[in-house]
Parts: sequence; structure tokens; C-alpha cells
Amino acid sequence: MSTIWATIVSIFGTTHHRSTFERWAILSDTHSIFLDEKAFGIFLKIYQENLFTHLVIQGDLLDFPTLSEHKQRIAQLRPEVLDNYCLEDEVDYVKEVILDPLHKLKPNVKIMVRLGNHEYRMVNPTKDNARALSEILSVSRWSKSTQLEDILDLKKFNAFLS
Repeated sequence: MSTIWATIVSIFGTTHHRSTFERWAILSDTHSIFLDEKAFGIFLKIYQENLFTHLVIQGDLLDFPTLSEHKQRIAQLRPEVLDNYCLEDEVDYVKEVILDPLHKLKPNVKIMVRLGNHEYRMVNPTKDNARALSEILSVSRWSKSTQLEDILDLKKFNAFLS
């Protein structure tokens, strides 16, 4: 269900800017709780072994399966995911398993997090999905914010939403 996309060509690309070089790592489609841990481990190794100045997470860092209009499909393919699912747990998972290791490897690298269609599930939920609206309200109370960058505590990871 999840595939991590790391653009290797872009990872090793450089651009000239004010007599310095910038090296960008690009990661996308981690889908949080559906994370392919083996693929992410390979990405972390490449990330660690190279001198990057920036990291772009190009969307779908989170999955938000209960905010999806495809809940029946998820229930058929991976029923265990929805059994004990909690939006707060997904947010904690992303912080602990994805953002924290990236930040610890390179604390000075700025991380740009771009919204993908899965993040838009939270930013712009369908009004007829009562469970989704309830979960968004719950996570907003839990994190004391309605802003995704605050919910994910992006500043702690030298990250920002783009």
C-alpha cells in the first residue's frame, strides 16, 4: 500500500547559489503507519552518508486512513489498521519514527514538508464524514492547535510546512 519514493538523481544533484553548493534530498510517500521500514532504512543510510543542506518531504508524510473516503477499501486490504487506529497515535508515530531520526542524523538540515493529498484530508475534510471531523477536533484539542505544523511540532525538527 505504501512505497517510499526517494529521487536518487535529485539527491545527488547540486545547484550553485551565492558561491556555495546546496544538496537536496527528496523523500515522499512515507504514508506514516504504512511506512516501508526497509526502504526508509535505505533512505536514512543514503541521507546520513551524504552532505545534504536541505530535505524535502514531497507529500504524503501522513496517511490519515480514517479521514479517507476509501475506508471500505482500507478495511478490506488492511483491516488491522482501522481496528485500533487513533489520529494522535499516527501523529506520534510520524514524529518518533520518521521526523526524529531525520533530524537526529542532520540537525542543521532544514526540512521542508509539502502537503500531499493525504495531508489535504485533514486540512480540507469532507463535511459529511462525521468521524473525520470528530478526530480532527480531538487531535486539535490534544495538540492545542488546528495548524498541521503545530500538530506535528515541526519547529522541533527544524522543519516547516510549504
